[in-house]
Amino acid sequence: QNTWKGEMYILHNHFNVPIGIARPTFNREDRIVSGILPAMFPKFRGQGYGQYMVAWCINHYLTTGWHKVCGTVWSCNEPSLAVFRKLMVEEGVMKEHTLLEGVYYDTHFFSSFKKDYPYEGEFLKTARPRYVNNVLETLGKSEGIEYPAP
Repeated sequence: QNTWKGEMYILHNHFNVPIGIARPTFNREDRIVSGILPAMFPKFRGQGYGQYMVAWCINHYLTTGWHKVCGTVWSCNEPSLAVFRKLMVEEGVMKEHTLLEGVYYDTHFFSSFKKDYPYEGEFLKTARPRYVNNVLETLGKSEGIEYPAP
């Protein structure tokens, strides 16, 4: 099977309190991270943590041998649209592509390529909120799913 689930990461604040998670999905054969699914716990939204989490995922995968990192965002999620527009290139929009609670929303597609990624450490410094630990922690592997190194 070509598409598989990858690691899950948790972001902690400076008090070591979990504040959000990121769950990338992969296309292993093509070395493409097909999606980054960030989720901030409600009381920590709007403080820059989501941007840092997405930036960390982009940096981590493009500096460890992956070819491309992608993301999709629904038009009803304005905070995530702002983050992805700041950190990635918008490749296109599929109009009225997602149905949520009886309303159709556009789906926006974003990407970053290794060949266009010169930032590495500086990229993370500019995206890092003041009160966050230095790295995200790997939550671990699910039983029965193999996670090969990039």
